[in-house]
Amino acid sequence: MENIKKSENKLTAAARALFEDKVPAGQSIVVALSGGMDSVSLLDAILPLASRWKILACHVNHGLSDCADAWEQFCRQLCDSRGVHLYVRRVVPPPGETGEHWARQARMQAFAQLPTSVIVAAHHADDQAETILFRVLRGTGAHGMGAIRACVPLPGAAHLILLRPWLKIEQREISRYARSRRLSWVEDDDNRNLTRRRNFLRRRVMPVVREYFPDSGRSLSMAATRFGDASALLADLADEDGQRASGAADGGLDLDYFQSVGALRLQNWLHVRLLRHSAKFSERGLVEAARQILFCQGELSLRFSEFTLRVWRRRLYVDLLPLMPDFFRIEVKTNQERHNLPQIGGALVLRRVVGGGLDDAKIGSGLFAQLRQGGERLHLSAERARPVSNLLRAANIAPWRRQRLPLLFVDDVLAAVPGVAVAENFRATGDKEGIDCQIEWQGGGLMSRQW
Repeated sequence: MENIKKSENKLTAAARALFEDKVPAGQSIVVALSGGMDSVSLLDAILPLASRWKILACHVNHGLSDCADAWEQFCRQLCDSRGVHLYVRRVVPPPGETGEHWARQARMQAFAQLPTSVIVAAHHADDQAETILFRVLRGTGAHGMGAIRACVPLPGAAHLILLRPWLKIEQREISRYARSRRLSWVEDDDNRNLTRRRNFLRRRVMPVVREYFPDSGRSLSMAATRFGDASALLADLADEDGQRASGAADGGLDLDYFQSVGALRLQNWLHVRLLRHSAKFSERGLVEAARQILFCQGELSLRFSEFTLRVWRRRLYVDLLPLMPDFFRIEVKTNQERHNLPQIGGALVLRRVVGGGLDDAKIGSGLFAQLRQGGERLHLSAERARPVSNLLRAANIAPWRRQRLPLLFVDDVLAAVPGVAVAENFRATGDKEGIDCQIEWQGGGLMSRQW
């Protein structure tokens, strides 16, 4: 009985310690409640803390199991019996989608919409050990081998934090706690499906590992921490390489620098850059991409599912821009410093300058940004009109950015090409204040020239 009491105290104390460090008193905390033993135990263990924090719960119904509605009903009844407010979010899988990755993404998106800043999940030490072993067997590199962390921004929602207070607690302790409290929970039969690699690892491999290596959970967690430290050092090295290879404001990197330091450093830089943008890629793909980039003698375009690696004029660019929209036209408010343009993958940045830029008084009825249609000409003077395509080439704008660069119009008359030039009829002259417009591309690179 004393062991059970210690387990109860340990589970609640672990949650309290993390909450006190990360969550101000009085703030709401939402439990990710699946209805399984771990999440039900977590809700039960932190309810004694309700005098200091507001304890809520959220159940996401994925609709992937015939039992999904029954699990939802169980969570409703559980929370009703405990006086806990439950958010229920139903998500609909795309046709043919049954994968765990989709389900996780759907949960994260559902959590991101909740009126809270803290989500708490019941991941434990066994999850930590299984994850590390799974990543080793999958061939994950050093960047992906770090430990599951107790406090991280919620993926896709940086304004929320995800807390995992039980990462140092083994599941057998949670099981003892649940049985001592006579808790009820639901069982997902899919967890016994050994065709799923994680289930096979959990049910067949890990018991054998623990039999021969009783301390394997702690050892794997320690290894994960060391991997995390190594990953942090590699990220620092990537940042140094990026700074040394930049040398221009367009987001491109000097390939001659990476020729001098080698392919491994280039792979490392690409890995860190893409991870920070949550882009999907494979280690093997990056190895091959680095090889082709370093051997490239002209222009190169390597398309991945969510980005394109480009080489142009001996510089490397990571193109994270979205697909071009069929139509794009917005009104530009000159009293607004920044207009985010997710449709084209950038932002229009406005700032006041003396001598040059757009003259407010000459804009008149309104300023609009729209994409090029082809054949536009900008009147730099009464006698001189130049094709926009020539201006963009002369400004050394990368080819894939030229088509998506928005032009600025007044009454269907071309007034300016952001970061390149302003038409004479709309230009501020002398010491008069004007509006300088620049395009800041998503993922890095400011295209600007003084007008």
